[in-house]
Amino acid sequence: MKIKLFIDFDGTIFDTAGFKKEIQGIFVRAGYNDADIQKAYVASSMDYCYSIEEHFERLQKIKKINPKLTLARVGDVYKKTKKYIFDDVEEFLKNIDREKYEVILFTLGNVNFQKMKFASAGLNKYFDDAIYTPVQKWDYLSDKKIVEPNEGFVIIDDRGDTMEKISKKFRKSLAIEINRRDKNSDIMEGESSYKGIQVKNFKQAEKYL
Repeated sequence: MKIKLFIDFDGTIFDTAGFKKEIQGIFVRAGYNDADIQKAYVASSMDYCYSIEEHFERLQKIKKINPKLTLARVGDVYKKTKKYIFDDVEEFLKNIDREKYEVILFTLGNVNFQKMKFASAGLNKYFDDAIYTPVQKWDYLSDKKIVEPNEGFVIIDDRGDTMEKISKKFRKSLAIEINRRDKNSDIMEGESSYKGIQVKNFKQAEKYL
């Protein structure tokens, strides 16, 4: 039986910070200020299920504008998410031993939003399956019986708190935190206290497979 290899999307495969910056630029062009954009962003992210549409709806409550042009610009961004894939991703995915691993995308967030981003990124061919969850990953893995309590599996994710909880809940898991920036990329994530495997990129992660 193949070992399950779960790979996160935002902050791991996908440059969420760069994508967010482009979205902020669209909202600035629409006439919103940085403070209101950030306030609406935080409010939209509280349940870990951020979507651009909800973000924009919150901004519309602050100041009403004609949404047609802004939504058209958002639609254009959806079509080019591939440019936000980190440079080392495809080489890493190509090098995975397919005889040994079942490769599964595992992403937390608004399901429709995550599906659109991933579909546009053009990476489907590298994955055997994709899991989109609106609930925390450690709960999803056990509640949906994706893995057995004593099953050995590998997970690569940029959230240290997620890696901490999964490594404690699933003792035979190999949880790898990938942190590509000096600061946390997720505003809803506290300072990482994870003491397990930490890497800066996929080249470093590859040696653990």
